[in-house]
Amino acid sequence: MPPLRILFIDDIPESVRMAREWAQTTFSCKIVSFRGFEKELEDFQPHIAIVDRFEGTPPEGPDQGALVFKEIWDHRFCPVIIYSAFPDVEGIEDRPSDHPLVKRVTKGANLEPFRNAIQILLPLVEAIESAERHIHEQFSIALREVAPYAASVFTDPAEFNDAVTRHGRRRLAALMDELSLGVLASWEPYIHPPISEDICLGDVIRQKEGNWENPGAFRVVLTPSCDLVASGGREPKVKKVLVARCSSSKQGIKSTALGMYDPEQLGKILVSTLLTQGFFQKIVPFPILRGKIPLMMADLKKLDLIPISEITLNGNDKYIRIASLDSPFRELISWAYMQTACRPGLPERDFESWRDEIIKSCKE
Repeated sequence: MPPLRILFIDDIPESVRMAREWAQTTFSCKIVSFRGFEKELEDFQPHIAIVDRFEGTPPEGPDQGALVFKEIWDHRFCPVIIYSAFPDVEGIEDRPSDHPLVKRVTKGANLEPFRNAIQILLPLVEAIESAERHIHEQFSIALREVAPYAASVFTDPAEFNDAVTRHGRRRLAALMDELSLGVLASWEPYIHPPISEDICLGDVIRQKEGNWENPGAFRVVLTPSCDLVASGGREPKVKKVLVARCSSSKQGIKSTALGMYDPEQLGKILVSTLLTQGFFQKIVPFPILRGKIPLMMADLKKLDLIPISEITLNGNDKYIRIASLDSPFRELISWAYMQTACRPGLPERDFESWRDEIIKSCKE
């Protein structure tokens, strides 16, 4: 594997000379000034960016480092070390400040803090590089497979390029699902943080002031995703979102026929009755997502209507979107709710005599 790449972004090369000399013994290094750093980010594609703060003599010069960091964060994110005589001056938002891939180190004759920051980031950087290489390889394979089809049906170059790109992306997504790491972990259906700007069916939301360990603070969205689209200036088709309340697993189990079993008996039938199917009667189980979602169950008969404006991704209102569900688990929520809410209401009948007739017929 080629050496990992480190890009120093600093207008005074001498100020990072010792750090570069140390890094060059292991890594492929480049240095660029604040002017033109965007092109080097694109061409060099660093695994770690070492970013200075102030142009010229700090701290009087302009804070170019804040602009560099914003560009990296928004468009070409990679692990970053803010390496400056004044790394903690306000102006750079780490989003959040304790982000594991953003470190702050004070420049100086002592290189130990800089070396420590590199060593802390190194395992994470190697994992990221391995994942990127794998994705690139799979996309190359996807393009190889879809190009013959696209060439056979599209003669226009623009249409061919568009078809290859679109088919390649969809094939890559399918390949990544196919190449799983064995049996899915219980929490893998979660997509955290949510990808879509819009609220989706199956989204797990929490009261803003609620504790993540309290199942009662959580709700699960039941309204179809198509009715919730509000991005791009569109008007959602509903003003309120139908949600199911959540409770502890113990409460959920007790609210169904499974409540008649003691824990030992329950352990023998839980997989076949609840976990394999994904729901049982009116409850849907949700696994732990550490630090975000507790072990809990959604009750499809305990419903609320929440104004759509009160559910946000950034937590600016009463409810915050914690995670979405990947397919087909999202569809499972819809199916489970249909089984609960869409049963036809039938009148009381004489089941006893009907039962006796059936039993009699079975004996004949």
